[in-house]
Amino acid sequence: QCFAGPDLDFGNGPRLFIDNYADAEGIIESVFKEYLEDDSMKKVWHNYGFDRHIMANHGIDLKGFGGDTMHMARLADPSRLRYGLKYITQALESEIIQVKNAIIAEQVERLSDCDDKKSKERLETLQKYEANFLRIQKVDIQSTFGFYKRLATGEQGKILMMPNLELMHCSEQFVPAWVEYSAFDAEILYFLRETLALQLSRIQTPQELMGDLQILYQRYWLPFGELLTDMESVGFKVDTRHLRKA
Repeated sequence: QCFAGPDLDFGNGPRLFIDNYADAEGIIESVFKEYLEDDSMKKVWHNYGFDRHIMANHGIDLKGFGGDTMHMARLADPSRLRYGLKYITQALESEIIQVKNAIIAEQVERLSDCDDKKSKERLETLQKYEANFLRIQKVDIQSTFGFYKRLATGEQGKILMMPNLELMHCSEQFVPAWVEYSAFDAEILYFLRETLALQLSRIQTPQELMGDLQILYQRYWLPFGELLTDMESVGFKVDTRHLRKA
């Protein structure tokens, strides 16, 4: 899934959902590999190490690391107990709404002053987005797809059941919810990144005369995030003979 701003139309709105399951398997490598390995095209992730590992399994060496909102959230507030996308968006809901509204208002004002066809199309996409996409918080997969099986007595069981992966991809019952669930991750990540960048820019630091934590993140945490995933992919050697003696 991909989201590059509420004014960008992929042909059916600003959300891009790519299904590489079953007959579509391999489409990521054949169509998007060049983009994903382009260092000039910056991409933001949540838990970059996981996504980079998954892409590497498909022969894609991710480049253009533009940020990890999990790292940004840790830098902004290291006292949180959880940094999953669901919990961070819940904790920052009001801030994300403010940032989202500000971004849309600024883009509407800018595009309204333009008369060219492309700007008018982007303005129309933006207005449709503003009218139809209002959700802020991420809902977990259990809440989206989970269900309780009916017992022989007709009563609701107590064990939460999940449909298998094939059903979620292929069944008419689940596909709309699957697309919505998947595409929303990228959408909320876009606004979360902007929200955290604003928060970090407001936290002052005396270190190296950088001024604020957003500058510190860009200077040190961002390249370290890339280095960390390099280390994870290479691993390190251990003395197995010594371990046997332990």
